[in-house]
Amino acid sequence: MDANHSRYVAARDPDARALLNARVTREDSDCLNGVLLEVPITDLPALRKRETDYDLEAVFCVDWSRGLSRAFPAWILVCPEEGERGRRRVNNNLTPNHSYYRVCRDGASSFGEEFLEAWLDSSCLGDGVTTVREWERENRGALELGETAG
Repeated sequence: MDANHSRYVAARDPDARALLNARVTREDSDCLNGVLLEVPITDLPALRKRETDYDLEAVFCVDWSRGLSRAFPAWILVCPEEGERGRRRVNNNLTPNHSYYRVCRDGASSFGEEFLEAWLDSSCLGDGVTTVREWERENRGALELGETAG
């Protein structure tokens, strides 16, 4: 999130404005989880116009509810480290925006405890190392108090 959007950025922690992104590693052992949405082909031009800083990347998917039955191709939006004209769009030093994080966590939880546990262990901060489970433990107080932007 842009630091100028004070509606979303808590004054106590101006670095708490990170949103979700996917990092393409090209490593067979890496994976991501999310919700698959079908977008009609006629909606793609409007989506691309709205999401100008994102690239479309191909991924293989499996249906969480069916396990590792049959993989199928899909596309994800990825904000690359460098954007248009070399403008940097990703800051890996930011921490999650608490209210946005709660929405994402609640979304993961809505798919059941098993999915939530996988999400907590497979989603990382921008450093690519710290899982959100670890970050959550260190920030439990702020998350439980429902800290939001002022």
